[in-house]
Amino acid sequence: MDVKRGQISIEYIIILGMVIFVLLPLIFYTAQTTTETTKFNDAETSLKLIKETAERLYSLGPGNKETITVKIPAGLEYFIIESTGESLLLRLQSKGGYSDVYTKVNAVLSDTSLLPQQFGTYTFTLLVLENGQVEIKYAQ
Repeated sequence: MDVKRGQISIEYIIILGMVIFVLLPLIFYTAQTTTETTKFNDAETSLKLIKETAERLYSLGPGNKETITVKIPAGLEYFIIESTGESLLLRLQSKGGYSDVYTKVNAVLSDTSLLPQQFGTYTFTLLVLENGQVEIKYAQ
């Protein structure tokens, strides 16, 4: 009788070990995917806030100013205003290399704008210049 109980215990331990062996990679993959998704959602939310603020100020005209707080996610390669001055681009490191998060802005963004090149939470000041361009700067 004692031999049977010992054998059953060993079988349970082996089954439990196999279940853990199968589940561990799935848990790791899920955690990694969730982190990646959160990073890109943060980037999209940040660009959307900057875009909406820039468009609102642009419609109000020169001299208008607003301060916003934006979270730039980890894995930032660069954050730029494209040469046309009408779009923002965040390039983030992802599992497969680099991925771009892009938004077109219905306002002319100034080429004198200063954008962060590291992840973190930043306070941005958006100001409509006399020439009608929206300047974006952050507190360093």
